[in-house]
Amino acid sequence: MRRATLCGIILFFVSVVQAQDYLYIQSVGDTLTVVPSEYVVSYSMDADGARIMLITGKVLFIPDAESLVQECPATFPRFASYKFNSKQNDQLFQSVAASEAELLKDTINLSVAQIGKYLTATFLFSDEDATAWVGSVRQESKVTRQRMAEPVTYIIGHKGWRQLQILQDKTGEASYRYIPFGRQVTVCVDFLTDHPDDKYNVPRIDITTATGSVPLSKTTYISGTITIDGCGVYPDMPTTDILIKGRGNISWSGSSSSKNPYHFKFAEKQKPLGMKAGKHWVLLSNKQTGSMMCNALAQKASALAGCAYPCHIVPVELYINGSYRGSYNLTEKVGLNNNSVSLDDESCAAMLELDTYTNETIWRDNAYSVCTKIHDPDFDEDDTYLAITREDVLADWKDATQTLRYGSNEDYTGRFDVYYLIRYLFANELCYNTELQHPKSVFLYSENVLDDGFKLTGTDETPWVFGPMWDCDWSFGYMRGSSAYFVNAAESEYYSEWLKPLLSGFWYALRYKSVEVDKAYYTLWYHFMTDGRMQELIDYVADYYEYAAPSLRHNTQSVVSEKDNSNYATIAQRAASWFRSRANYVFSMLTPYDIGEEQEEGKVTPYIIDSEDSLVPVRPDMATHSYLFDISGRRIIRRNQRGIYITPDGHKVLRP
Repeated sequence: MRRATLCGIILFFVSVVQAQDYLYIQSVGDTLTVVPSEYVVSYSMDADGARIMLITGKVLFIPDAESLVQECPATFPRFASYKFNSKQNDQLFQSVAASEAELLKDTINLSVAQIGKYLTATFLFSDEDATAWVGSVRQESKVTRQRMAEPVTYIIGHKGWRQLQILQDKTGEASYRYIPFGRQVTVCVDFLTDHPDDKYNVPRIDITTATGSVPLSKTTYISGTITIDGCGVYPDMPTTDILIKGRGNISWSGSSSSKNPYHFKFAEKQKPLGMKAGKHWVLLSNKQTGSMMCNALAQKASALAGCAYPCHIVPVELYINGSYRGSYNLTEKVGLNNNSVSLDDESCAAMLELDTYTNETIWRDNAYSVCTKIHDPDFDEDDTYLAITREDVLADWKDATQTLRYGSNEDYTGRFDVYYLIRYLFANELCYNTELQHPKSVFLYSENVLDDGFKLTGTDETPWVFGPMWDCDWSFGYMRGSSAYFVNAAESEYYSEWLKPLLSGFWYALRYKSVEVDKAYYTLWYHFMTDGRMQELIDYVADYYEYAAPSLRHNTQSVVSEKDNSNYATIAQRAASWFRSRANYVFSMLTPYDIGEEQEEGKVTPYIIDSEDSLVPVRPDMATHSYLFDISGRRIIRRNQRGIYITPDGHKVLRP
């Protein structure tokens, strides 16, 4: 007899079983198996367990069953709290929480002011043993990131609650798996960046100077006021006193007709746009043609990689004395301060800047001759809180570079924080940031330069930490064949071309001298490519462009000489493609390490029922697939190339 399709079987047998939503089979260990009634022909239960005759002709056997009923034997758990905390969301400056009334509903509505549609939720349940799922991914509070551009439905159930699902392929063959079961709660996020009040989308900053002119000095502040219109997305700021001056190196011209960058400071800590309170702030001009998205995308990559204290980039419209100066970025000023590198005790801390510019005091170590400036603290000021001298800072830095060059292959990992080192190198290599070549705009800090731990024990309790990442307008292939971004260098090796011979191998030694560092670097890349962060970065390109686009176009109408008529829609498309190519290339070139049989966090293992009525895990095997896709969804041609791939049924596999 010809076998009927699953749909046909369902229609035929619905009348056999009384119309109930589910059968609930409770087993030893509080496991609850839920079977939709539409799947059921008949059922029975004895001392061995429960048997369910399914419409497909299979028998589902559940051993150690304690009860089989048609009403849920337990109450459904719910969210006791649900919020998006700014600490877990790098672009979110003010936390957003659901009210008690919202938590009692099946739909939670929240308004969020951030660029980008990915969020990490913080939540608690009404029951201690509850868990939540989105699709087949278990949600972990403060950890799991989720794209919230569309409503997201959580399934909240007790641990061990599962529902049988029968799937049918194009041939009519049925397969079986368990999915989470529980209360369904949908979270709908209204991103305020989707409908700002202002026609140029982004906040407007008005600065009025006491002199009536734009700042023309990098060394001398002039007084003025600042007023910020958050355009319905970010908080407004009433007129507030500031001091302002110019900043930058190549980007600074000193001409009133140029699109110059600025540094301004408040008398007391302030929170412009709701950002973390601080006195010192920077307005980046991004004056190089085509560069107005570069710093935003690089800082997002830095944040996703977990770099130390990444800066936050918000596009703004800048007016000085009523004259429109163009589309700028508001961000923190890098330094030892609360809104940048925030330390509990700064009395023994120091920040260095590796920089070749000679308009400031430069010190060169005798290990690599690296041009070094003490960025913080300012020893020329009367800072009575300091417990260190300039000589203390330079001595500790000299000890670190000497250890890197002349110590054993592993010694230097006690002098440089490996966790942040690999993340700093990761972000710069991913963005192909050539600022390291000079070096220029390279920041690193130590919380305590007086620590003698290294000399006494062979390990330094307060190592030097690379970060924050800064100044990324010579990244993304700029000046590699043309002065264009996201065109060149996607498949270029980062170290052998110019970093290996530079400074007698300073960067090359940091990256390759230690096997520990090399393995940690590979592990970071492996997880970044497989846990969703790479996709979040690519999606952020479009999210940032969509929000900033009106301001980027308006920039051409400013009074400054650098109009920048670039087509940023095209640049955004190139950027997404460039990031994909760059990431795939770098990962394919890494030395692979065995990082263990790490199961993907939060995945439900699907099951099928075999001919003997037992449950057998379905294990994806790369060898069974005739074709694969790369992480960008493109069908691959070179099957033997090392990397992460996606099988036709959606599983990730690693080609070692």
